[in-house]
Amino acid sequence: MTMVRLDDAMVLGMNGAQRRAVREALVVAYPSRGRLEALLDGLDRSLAHYAADQLPLPDAVFAVMAGAKAEGWLPLLLAEAVAVTPDNRQLADVVGDFQVGDFQVGAATTGRAPTTPPSDWAVIGALADEFPDLPAARPLISQAGLPPGRQPAWNVADAETFWSEVHRLLVDGAVVDGWPKVLLAAHRARPANPVLAAAVSAAGATGNPGWREISGRP
Repeated sequence: MTMVRLDDAMVLGMNGAQRRAVREALVVAYPSRGRLEALLDGLDRSLAHYAADQLPLPDAVFAVMAGAKAEGWLPLLLAEAVAVTPDNRQLADVVGDFQVGDFQVGAATTGRAPTTPPSDWAVIGALADEFPDLPAARPLISQAGLPPGRQPAWNVADAETFWSEVHRLLVDGAVVDGWPKVLLAAHRARPANPVLAAAVSAAGATGNPGWREISGRP
């Protein structure tokens, strides 16, 4: 695992827009509390020390970054985050602004590649964090049009497993446009979640006639 060298002064001196971009990239790269906890464990730190269990993931990332900045290890956090997920283009592009040297993390000399949409794995993690039990999840699945008799039971180990099964059912055609409808319903319920917002944007929600039943668009 290769650690990038970052300019500590630039990282600690980020402005509000830069901090927001870093937070959003971290949420995409580490889309569940478990993965964020694993990242911090690699730095001999505990997520529970900075963020209570009930905090939504974006708020937990905010708290971790605030704590890391106050304690002076924010550059180390970002370097470790990139090293652990080297294929995440969004995080590499954002952190590349603070790299020491002529070349930026994940950026070619001819320019940066556009940010890629979140993976299904990242979206499932975001759904599990935002809708972690059956009472929270069922309204979204119902809005997608999946009949109650076909909805999976919550006899699983965790929320990610449940949402993985929902994803499998809908992508396999249980409901026409079922998965995009779930994404739109989730985004409307949690508009501040950047992973869900990116997933809806990537799915072309605003231009797809199949969204009418949920969006109310003519």
